[in-house]
Amino acid sequence: MRPYQYQFEAPVEHIKYGRMFYGGVFMPSTIFTALPQARERGFRLVGEVGGLVSEFGLMAVKTLRFIVLSQSFLVQSKLKTGDIITVRFSPIDPENIDVPIELEQALKTNRAAGIVWSNLTSGKKREFAFRVASAEQEVTRLKRAYQLIEKIMDSPS
Repeated sequence: MRPYQYQFEAPVEHIKYGRMFYGGVFMPSTIFTALPQARERGFRLVGEVGGLVSEFGLMAVKTLRFIVLSQSFLVQSKLKTGDIITVRFSPIDPENIDVPIELEQALKTNRAAGIVWSNLTSGKKREFAFRVASAEQEVTRLKRAYQLIEKIMDSPS
C-alpha cells in the first residue's frame, strides 16, 4: 500500500451534478479545507478508492466536494451506491499529464500541432490523452492520435 496524505471513510453515492449523474464519494469538509488546493473549484487526486488505485477528479456541488467515480471504475471495483469505502489519496499536479507515446510522436511530427497543444488547457490535454490511451491496440492509438492532431489543427484558436 502506498503512503497517502489523506484518508477517510464514506458511502458511495449517486450524485446529481448539473444535468449529469455520477457515482461519487463526498469528502469531509475537515479534509477538504486542509488541502493546499482548497480554493480551487476542482482538482486531481491519486489514490485508492475501495482498494483500487487510480487518478480521480474532485468536483464541487455547492459547498460540498466529491470524488468522481466513473461508471467503468464502479463496475471494475464492484462498488455500488451505499457501500462504505476507505478513500486514501494525495493531491497531484494538474499540469502533470501522461501523454501516450503515440500522441507524443504525432505532436513531434507536426510542429504546428505541438504549438497548439501547448496552448490547450490541462483538462483538454487530459481528455485527448485519455482518448488515445484508452484504445487497446497500438494501431487504434496511432489512428486516434493523428485524428486528434487533425482536430486541434482544424479548431479555431
